[in-house]
Amino acid sequence: MSIPLAVNLYVHDQKDTNLITWKVRAELAAYVGRGNRVRLESEEIRKGWLNGEGPSGRAGVKIVEGDITELVAWERRWVTFEVKDDGRGSRFRIIIPRQWSRLGMVLGVQHYILKHWLKDTIPALPITVVTQEGIK
Repeated sequence: MSIPLAVNLYVHDQKDTNLITWKVRAELAAYVGRGNRVRLESEEIRKGWLNGEGPSGRAGVKIVEGDITELVAWERRWVTFEVKDDGRGSRFRIIIPRQWSRLGMVLGVQHYILKHWLKDTIPALPITVVTQEGIK
């Protein structure tokens, strides 16, 4: 079973890869980490942005799904995982807040020790305020 992730296409300076990178935009249904299967939910995907018009060039893509294969980067408050798309053999990356990720004991302790020296280059998630009038 896939864990749904509400994401936005994220473009930042990644000199080491030309993979499509997605950033989580809403709280996750469960913690995610290596070995989890994820399904991306995004306006870009729903509107068909990946239907041959976007960087993927794959016609007919309406669902982006795959298995988290490895941790590729971390910052003070963010981790980046690589995901292998099951049926198509392509890869992409997802950026998730550290507190919503599952790193395991060894990587979790390493991150805890190093986090004070790490920087955050990825902007924080927008804060949603719910009032009696609705969402602001």
